[in-house]
Amino acid sequence: MNHWLTVRFLPTQQDYVRVSRMLLFRGWRIWVALGTMAVVELCLLLALPNHTFTSSTFAWPIAFFLPGVFFWLFVGLPYRTGQISKGNEMLLAEITWEFGEDQVVVKNPYQETKYDWSSFRSLTENSDYFFLRHTASKQQYQFLPKRAFADPEQQSQFRDLVRRKIAAHKGSGVGDSHSDHLVTAIVLIPVIGMICILAIGAALYVGFARDTGRWPISPHGTPTVSPSADSSSYVDQARAKAFMKQYREAIPLLDQAIQLDPRNGYVYYLRAYSYSRVAADEHIYELHQQELGQARQDIDHAIEYGVSDPNFLSGELYFLRYQIYSISHAASDADVVAMQPILRENLRMAEALGTNDKYINQYIVFTYFDQHDCQGGLAELQRIREKSGLSAPPSSSLYNIEGHGYACQGEYDKALESIDKGLNIESFPERLYFRAVILYYLGSTQEAFNTLNGLIATEPEFHAERYYFRSLIQYDLGDPQSALADLDAGDRYSWDRGGVGAYLRGRMAYDKHDVAQAGKQFQLAYLTLGWLYNPVRSDAADKLAALGQATPVSTPSWVYRPTSMPPSRPLPTPDFPLAVNGIQLPPSPTAVSMDRGTGNFDVSGVNAYPVILFQASHPIEIESVQALTIHIIPVGDPVTAKFEIFIWNPSTGAWTMFKQGWQDIAVSDPSEYVAHNGDVYLAVRTDSGAEIFIKHLWLTVQYTAADSSRGTLDLVP
Repeated sequence: MNHWLTVRFLPTQQDYVRVSRMLLFRGWRIWVALGTMAVVELCLLLALPNHTFTSSTFAWPIAFFLPGVFFWLFVGLPYRTGQISKGNEMLLAEITWEFGEDQVVVKNPYQETKYDWSSFRSLTENSDYFFLRHTASKQQYQFLPKRAFADPEQQSQFRDLVRRKIAAHKGSGVGDSHSDHLVTAIVLIPVIGMICILAIGAALYVGFARDTGRWPISPHGTPTVSPSADSSSYVDQARAKAFMKQYREAIPLLDQAIQLDPRNGYVYYLRAYSYSRVAADEHIYELHQQELGQARQDIDHAIEYGVSDPNFLSGELYFLRYQIYSISHAASDADVVAMQPILRENLRMAEALGTNDKYINQYIVFTYFDQHDCQGGLAELQRIREKSGLSAPPSSSLYNIEGHGYACQGEYDKALESIDKGLNIESFPERLYFRAVILYYLGSTQEAFNTLNGLIATEPEFHAERYYFRSLIQYDLGDPQSALADLDAGDRYSWDRGGVGAYLRGRMAYDKHDVAQAGKQFQLAYLTLGWLYNPVRSDAADKLAALGQATPVSTPSWVYRPTSMPPSRPLPTPDFPLAVNGIQLPPSPTAVSMDRGTGNFDVSGVNAYPVILFQASHPIEIESVQALTIHIIPVGDPVTAKFEIFIWNPSTGAWTMFKQGWQDIAVSDPSEYVAHNGDVYLAVRTDSGAEIFIKHLWLTVQYTAADSSRGTLDLVP
């Protein structure tokens, strides 16, 4: 990047207060909303004075509602933003902006972010600040104080550069639409009118009902929390908001609860959770960092003070801290690697103390992979299988983990085999993306390309990495223009400019013999690519060597210091019963007599993968089996929910899957699945979140006994 202009400034708490207030009141929508409320309030006040009760019951709240809203927006929210920034060193650290012809670099002592000029849609300003609005979102801004510039001439140079670069990208079709504003205004005018009519009607009806004494419901409503209420009132309201996923609204209530009860670990836990959910959906990088910083502080306080509620699983504290750290931005692969021991310690503690997440042990495996410890991850996977039972029914998620383990070791053929086993049971977009990457490494470029096309068409805004990897494939297929378009699309959905995107930019520069740009991009790719992209990272290293440049050495950009934890308690491995041949029997079966079948049962929730042991109603010794048929009848009409039936082979400990749906299943090689005493193990599985209701499930077994007599195990009418 050719540096055209560099400015530095030290942000202050007052900057965040003033900027948040300016941006909040900058858009026309907030003024339309306030205007609408003013019209409605005026309508209500005009309608209500005819009724004597209004002066005491309704008039004062209505009169002060709009001023209260305005005060909160103008004073309360900006003040809160300033207070949060005050406790976050990262937000108050010196910021350097470097503006060049190709890109913009924003960095502080903790991180560095690079933007292409296409990332910005417009430049606005007032007397104190410049505002750069992002292309990805009209509501996403970054601010630059004018005091950062040496003189007005430098401000003018900056203004000319930015407007020139943004104008060069206007051909992309991104920009404000005045027609949209006109349409919105046309729609809003009748809407405001309707709201006013409804408000007047409601006021008149309330007055009539109050005067006549005919109320359809109690007029008193739910009491609000008074300033003297204890913290539990605020906590109850905050929990209700969080349950409705209104996390931003829950946070001020939890602030009040903490003021009243500053050593309540549960309140800190709720606020940490709320901040983490807000941060996960945040589009502005600085706010994302600020919200995560507050979440980290809160969860540390929650662990320090503890939760006294006996119904609260203590492991949830450590699991939330894992979640908060796992969504924290990592500037390099060194950051990712350094974070994994912290994540793993929290997960182990959460597992030992108990949580509501049944997949917590699987997350531990990925901390090893992300630390480039493939053997450690596969050993952890084996631990999971031993605790679940080596003869437990097949798990799509464990097959997925196994595939990642093989990919970590570079065994891509085995990785593809494992991931396909899991996808055959249940498909997820993330696993399909993983499969596309493996296919690319194995040379099946077109199949990988087709998979990515399908994923992006289904969810175009889900993940930037899919665009970056498709751009790499398009470049390999000889379509550089489409590759550039996908690079731009990936940039719109990501804060980072490293990884696969940097690698491809390096290749493009390399092919154009632009040594400086190629070296810079390959170094960035080498620093930021994780283990999943080891072949790409190796090629970046080879290209650097060809350019006569060494591979860079990376160190973590920040130190992770969570609250210390007590040693985790390892969970014991259950002692599963063995069959006669020494193979573990399937765990936790429900025994069912062959002559009675299962009767009604549902497959959902905690019973989403039941194991059923069908047993003969009388002692028998089977020599051979001529036929085995599985019968299944739904409750009511057959549903469309997908489900699978698995049958266990007692000789090998393996399971065979059937997906025939609601029809009889004639099992091939039936002798493999019926034990000598007539036992047959079945498992029924539904896809995640689905449920099925079974009216009856039973077996028909035609066999030859040890004494050469023939018999049938079936329902008895």
